[in-house]
Amino acid sequence: MMRTRGEKPQVKTAAAHGGKGAKYRSALLLSSVAMMSGAGVYFPAVAQEKDTQSEHMMLEEVVVTATKVEKSVQDIPLSITALTAESMKVRGIENANDLQRVVPGLVVTDSGNTAGNGISSNVAIRGVSTPNSTPGGDPGIPVYIDGHYIQASSFAMRDMLDVQRVEVLRGPQGVLKGRNASGGSIELITNRPTEELEGSFSVDVGNYNRREVRGVLSGPISDRLRVRVAFSDEASDGYVENVSPLAPRKDLMYDDSTSIRVSAEYDLADNFEVFLSGYNYKDTGNSTVFMVTGEYDRTSAYFATLPLDYVNPTNTDPYKVRANSPHENYDFGQGVSLDMTWDLSGVILKSLNAFNESRSEIVLDLDMTDTAPDVLWGNFVDYQTYSSEFQILSDGESDLQWVAGLFYYTETSSTVADFDADPAIFGAHFTETNDPIPTLDSTAFGVFGHANYQVTDKIELIAGARYSYDKKGMIRGLIRSFGDFVLGDTSGQTDLEKDWNKVTYRAGVNYHLNEDVMLFGSYSVGYRAGGFNAFAFQELSYEPESIKAAEIGFKSRWMDNQIQLNVSAFRNSYSDKQETVSKIIRDEEGNALDFVTSIQNSATATVTGVEMEFLALVTDNLTVDASAGYLDATYGELFAADGDRPQLGIFDLSGNKLPLAADWKFNIGVQYSLPLKNEDWGTLTFRVDYNWVSEYFTSYFNRSLETSPPYADNVPGHDNVNARITWNSKDWNWRAELYALNVTNEADLINQTPTYHNAGVNYVVYTKPRMYGFRLTHSF
Repeated sequence: MMRTRGEKPQVKTAAAHGGKGAKYRSALLLSSVAMMSGAGVYFPAVAQEKDTQSEHMMLEEVVVTATKVEKSVQDIPLSITALTAESMKVRGIENANDLQRVVPGLVVTDSGNTAGNGISSNVAIRGVSTPNSTPGGDPGIPVYIDGHYIQASSFAMRDMLDVQRVEVLRGPQGVLKGRNASGGSIELITNRPTEELEGSFSVDVGNYNRREVRGVLSGPISDRLRVRVAFSDEASDGYVENVSPLAPRKDLMYDDSTSIRVSAEYDLADNFEVFLSGYNYKDTGNSTVFMVTGEYDRTSAYFATLPLDYVNPTNTDPYKVRANSPHENYDFGQGVSLDMTWDLSGVILKSLNAFNESRSEIVLDLDMTDTAPDVLWGNFVDYQTYSSEFQILSDGESDLQWVAGLFYYTETSSTVADFDADPAIFGAHFTETNDPIPTLDSTAFGVFGHANYQVTDKIELIAGARYSYDKKGMIRGLIRSFGDFVLGDTSGQTDLEKDWNKVTYRAGVNYHLNEDVMLFGSYSVGYRAGGFNAFAFQELSYEPESIKAAEIGFKSRWMDNQIQLNVSAFRNSYSDKQETVSKIIRDEEGNALDFVTSIQNSATATVTGVEMEFLALVTDNLTVDASAGYLDATYGELFAADGDRPQLGIFDLSGNKLPLAADWKFNIGVQYSLPLKNEDWGTLTFRVDYNWVSEYFTSYFNRSLETSPPYADNVPGHDNVNARITWNSKDWNWRAELYALNVTNEADLINQTPTYHNAGVNYVVYTKPRMYGFRLTHSF
């Protein structure tokens, strides 16, 4: 049933599970560390109150809504990582880049210091990523905010403002989430307005002149109306130095963003609740620098005039570049949502509605020199989306729990790419732009149902299905000019329209050996809609892809809740996999004329893996959490030409690794809490986190400098160490933190791909250098 205002999720005390010492240790254990599992994961927090009888700290059970109903994460037979706000604070998790440190199977690549600028970022879970991130395509790992689907999610992944928890689901979510959740989903749940006046204010300062201010104010306006306001303002200097004397700005990769979220909750009746929320986000920081490494090939037209003694500083220092053109970024998002919940006798009705719009702009100096002729590239993307979902849910009082619903979505989006080359390169000023601008109109509809039935005290059956319908239309064109001559519409204007539909489903069974051990198994089907190639004109569209997934696992607690072990194993099979593929265009005599690069249904693939988490309370104050994941993600069939090595023809890439699919990921965290000698002085907490990821590739060619010089798309294995010391006052009204990120100050490569065909250089991104700072927070 719907909780009344102010009612908290179920809270369990240590006294609920056995003897005094063991129960206190269990509470500390579960409150201090993160449980990360393919089988089911949560990061619980200790409530700041004590049981009046046992005088023990209480464990606040983490309740998630991954299945559209409130349920303890340990009782959900899904691969899910749920992080509370407190667990994210102690680990310094503030964006998607940070999330990948603790979520098994999650890999995020981006173009710089943000979680993505909406253009070149990519998120992968268990090898499922996004080949087409422009209008015309859809994500493989969608993002939701308070249950609302967000098509362009860069702002959400960058700025997790006033988030109550984050839920990361791994594996196809083809029933409850529907289309485009073929690899999983990331869900942000924000804090709701409170019945009592409360708030917080924090100031963060650090190296590179970092300064950030955050604030929250929440409370009642009347007996029925509650309001919450949260804001943040963040800025820093750049950590990449532009050493060119012609540089318009010497420091790059700097921050400059503001965000505000306002929400209101109104009780229209005792059983009818209305929730209205709105946000505005703007980022004018520099999140992308087109850094390259390697030796410029002077036989390439782009670098033919480059002096022979020219030195690329990035080859020896990953935080230095030499460029004479600006690097500009702009990321904007705003939206409003209206949710209504009606608690009737036996069922709950929900209506979720949201409108979002976003805009991303980027301009880059593609030649990354200050003496070669200028080459500029810009990309501009606009989204306007509306989504509506109606749900009807059982009240959870019987052995049969179910949810059914309808989903509707519309999108109007556009994108344009501008290329501008200096006359010295091709003999005349060459430009290429889109005219008409590629504009997409998309409509999606879904109907779904899902049920859990408790056959016996130990056995639970799960089943669900969804029908998805997608319709898209796109108009686009391409104009090229050479000097005073317009080469014309070289592709021919295209006006396209297509539709697709798919039935996806899930079936599973749970078996409870006892109260502490649950076995589960499931089989599911996921689906990603077809789409259009906004910038490739020889291949106009591509069809949907589907993925079939089988998973088994268990969730368990041992030794009176002092040890927790969660394990899952899975196998996913792709069919009609969408990939960005190059083909050779030949004349009648077989001579190569050109390359066609576009998203096509050109591959099959199989992904198998195992994920494990271990959690142990060493002493009353010392906790250790660790997780490990193994992934074997390979193509069954894939044929493609390499634009960097055209003379080698078509490659048979069967058996190659999928992009962003690391074989191994591992992390371990150690946390020690030290109550100060005088209890009025509060508590010190020391935490160190270590994570390591093995080599992965950003392209299916799986190139390295050793195998395919000078081209490389491999990212070598790398690790990271973070450390944090936190002081909390006795009443938890004050909090002070000293933190250091990338303690060892390693400049690790995290993205690499060849650029400028046959020019000998690779585009690269490195981790941030060591970041340290101090944050002070006051809550009331």
